[in-house]
Amino acid sequence: MSEYINIDCDILRFVDMEGGSLDTMEISKEKDYSISIIRLITMIMIITCHILQKLDNEWAWWLNVGVQIFFIISGFLYGKKVILEPFKWIFRQFKKILLDYYIFIFILSIVYTITRTYHFTIINFFINMLGLQAFFDGLPNIGHLWFISYILICYIITPLLQIIFENLNNKSEISFWIFSIFLILVLQILEITKITSIIIPWISCYIFGYAISNRYTIERLNRNDKLTLKSITFYSSLICIILNGFKIYITYISKPEFKSSLNSEWLGYFFKYSHVSLGLTLFLVMFIVLNNLPQKYIKIKNTENILNYNDLYAFDIYIVHQIFILGKFSLIGSTDYLFLDIIIIILLTLISSFILRKISINIHILLLKVKYLQNK
Repeated sequence: MSEYINIDCDILRFVDMEGGSLDTMEISKEKDYSISIIRLITMIMIITCHILQKLDNEWAWWLNVGVQIFFIISGFLYGKKVILEPFKWIFRQFKKILLDYYIFIFILSIVYTITRTYHFTIINFFINMLGLQAFFDGLPNIGHLWFISYILICYIITPLLQIIFENLNNKSEISFWIFSIFLILVLQILEITKITSIIIPWISCYIFGYAISNRYTIERLNRNDKLTLKSITFYSSLICIILNGFKIYITYISKPEFKSSLNSEWLGYFFKYSHVSLGLTLFLVMFIVLNNLPQKYIKIKNTENILNYNDLYAFDIYIVHQIFILGKFSLIGSTDYLFLDIIIIILLTLISSFILRKISINIHILLLKVKYLQNK
C-alpha cells in the first residue's frame, strides 16, 4: 500500500515551478529559495499584467515579460539536470503538466456550456486537449495558455540540448557562445522562412536559461572561462538597455511615419528579442542579488511557507487566474473599489488553484492505486 500512499512529492508539482533544490546537481541540505522568490515575483508580474491589460494600461505590455522569465527559469533549472532516459523523461514531464491542465479544460468547457457565456465547438475543445492552442483557435478567453504549447516543445528539445551542450562544454567559451547563438539563429530562420509557425524568441528564452545554467552554475571541470554569472548579467543588461531603448524610441517617441517606414515583420522580431533580453536580464539580476543576500533576510518568519505554497500551486494559479480578470467572468468593476476587486480576484484564484491541485492529487492517487492492484 505504501507504493501509492507515500507519493513522490515530485509527482505532485509542476516540474518547472519546483524549488531549485529539486532541479540542481549540487547537493544541499537546505533548499535554495532564490528561484522560489523569483517565481513568486514573476507570478505577481503576470497577474498584475492581466489586471493592467483589463484596465487598458500600457504597463501591461512590459509586465507580461513574466512569461518569458518562466521559460528562462525552466531552462535554468533543467540545465543542471542529467536526463538518462529521454523518452521516459519527456513522457513524465507531459504527464505532470497535462493532468491539471486537462482537468481545468474539462471543467471550463462544462461552465461555458451551462452558462452559455462563450460559444465553442468540439474542434476548439480538442485543440486545447492536444496542446495546440498556441497555433490554432482553442477555447475562448484562455489565450494565456499558449504557454502550455511552448513548454511542451521545450521539453521535447531538452534531451537534444543536453547532447549539444555536453559537447559544447568541452569547447572554449567563445565557441560555446558562437554555437549557442548560431543554434538560435538557425531556428529563427525556420520561422522567418515559414517552415515553422513556432515563435522562436520564446523558445530562445528556454535555451538561454539552459545554456547559462549548464555552463556557469555546474562544476567548471577546470575550464578557464573568463565570464561569470555576474559578467553575463552585465552584458545582458547592456544589450537589454540598447534593444529596449530603441524599442521605447520607436513605440513612444518617434513620429508615426518613422515606424510605418520600418518592415513590420522584422520589427516584430526585434520587439520579441527585446522582450527576451528584458526577461533574461531581470532573471539574472534577481538571481544574483538573492544569492548574495544573507539567508536571514530571505528566511523571514512565514516567508518559507509562502514560497513553498507558491512553488506547489504556481502552475495552477497561472492556469486559473485569467478567468477572473479578463473576459465575461472578469471581476474588475464588480465593486466600486479596484483594490477590493483585486482582493476578491486573488482569493478566488487561490481557492480555485487549491481545488484544481487537490483534484489532480486525488486522480494521481487513484491511478497509483489501480497500478498497485494490477501489479499485486
